[in-house]
Amino acid sequence: MTPPSASEIQAGVVGLYERHPFPSIADKRAKVAREMGMRLYFLGIRPEDYVGRRVLDAGCGTGEYSCWYGSQGADVTGVDLCEASLARATEYARTRQPGRVRFEKQSVLALAFPDATFDYVYSMGVLHHTPDPYRGFRELCRVLRPGGVLVVSVYNAFSRLPHNAKQRLVWRLAGEDPDRRVAWARRLFPRTCRALERNRGDGSDVLLYDAFAIPHESRHSVGELLGWFDRNDIGYLGAFGPLTVRDNLLALRLLGHGPFGSFTGFFDGFPLASWAIATLPRVAGRPAAADPRTRAVFHRPSRLSRGLVQLVWTLLGFRFSIFSLSGRRRG
Repeated sequence: MTPPSASEIQAGVVGLYERHPFPSIADKRAKVAREMGMRLYFLGIRPEDYVGRRVLDAGCGTGEYSCWYGSQGADVTGVDLCEASLARATEYARTRQPGRVRFEKQSVLALAFPDATFDYVYSMGVLHHTPDPYRGFRELCRVLRPGGVLVVSVYNAFSRLPHNAKQRLVWRLAGEDPDRRVAWARRLFPRTCRALERNRGDGSDVLLYDAFAIPHESRHSVGELLGWFDRNDIGYLGAFGPLTVRDNLLALRLLGHGPFGSFTGFFDGFPLASWAIATLPRVAGRPAAADPRTRAVFHRPSRLSRGLVQLVWTLLGFRFSIFSLSGRRRG
């Protein structure tokens, strides 16, 4: 079979999200607020990196992150190719007025902005659905000013493998039809489907289309993304999930005793991950003082460290199948 062309990949992905805009959470700011404190802390980012700054949400979907950054005082531009998603994002921003937020139809592979336009560029779970993720990454770097911050999230090459095996079986049985894929996923993997729906919290099947019906995705290792950072003069700031043993111990302590307890809801519906997050903080002990308003300093992980962490992610399952890296553009 001939592999799909870049235009066919783009059309397939956009077509799915036109029919099932993602993630379409009802209260966008509240959902993101429960997670962002801990995410940004371990990404090494502080409020002054985005408050009052020009922020690009590249592949904004229905606008959850755009609206949160806008509510924090950022001047946000969200871009996406899916008109249905942009319509939902625009309506939410109009009714909830989350600050200075606008949305535009654009591709992350060819952004219509001059070089060095933005102070802060954020892309959550987007590049791995494009036909050329590295080209998209370079575009994000191009529009980022020197000294600005970049945050990129992609599927992990290793911890995504168990879910990819489920996808392949579903696709083999269901063919190209997205509705049949979701129906087969419900039959074959009811626990996974229930976990995804419970984690979302509203009974919607939007996550099932994203998980089982998406026509294209790629996977990437931490080492690969660090190589992208190096080739584009982006200095490492941090990672989520954390990529060293020390940083993971700190995360467990903060979950158990610190200011980020609400983040535990991120694991609702996933028993093994929830058990680990509930149990291990008691083993890790209480944290040293950590002020979420300040940026911690995180060291670039060694090959051994990131290998061990990615192995643990694989063992803990689906909720650890995506990771984020952050960096600052030099110059």
